[in-house]
Amino acid sequence: MGRYTLPEPEDPTSLLARHEAGVWDEAGKVVESILAVEGTHRDSGFNAHILPRCRALIYATGQRMAYEVAKTSPSVRPELLRLYETTWMLDDPSWYVEHGGLTRAELFRQSAEATQAALALLDDLLQGTGAEPWATAPILDSKRWDKFVAGLRVFGTPGERGNGGARNECKQPGKRMLWGFRSRFKALASKNASLFLVTSR
Repeated sequence: MGRYTLPEPEDPTSLLARHEAGVWDEAGKVVESILAVEGTHRDSGFNAHILPRCRALIYATGQRMAYEVAKTSPSVRPELLRLYETTWMLDDPSWYVEHGGLTRAELFRQSAEATQAALALLDDLLQGTGAEPWATAPILDSKRWDKFVAGLRVFGTPGERGNGGARNECKQPGKRMLWGFRSRFKALASKNASLFLVTSR
């Protein structure tokens, strides 16, 4: 409605800046169409068509602004900027397919490549935080994890007890399950840790 303005993007050609401009322009056209018919924005049409977009509009602006700030910081590596960018592109893939000239397959491929590139830096990045003395969870160290798993109680049904008892029969499957969980958790944590390093500095 033209009442307020935000600072212009430093690089309007960046993907996140183009996305921000696109979604705001789209919302603006919807408002114009509502005003042309109803003569006011204080009606059910505005509530139905604009209010559901508000969160995405604010996110689009915030994503672009955070990206620009991080881009000027010497402590943020290009690999993390790319990871941040591709992660938010997947937050609204339909826009990038419709207006960015990309396919869904390309969006997912770029995200996967950015994740792998950032993952290769993860050990150095985590060391740089200085958080190691406070990171005491068993899952972070193989020996401590083995000790933790070995100390877990094992439960089974009466039919599983047999001659050897439930503990001997159920412990190894449980351990394999926990190791699988540990691998998946570490993979997820790697991505989230990299994103945290981008947004927290």
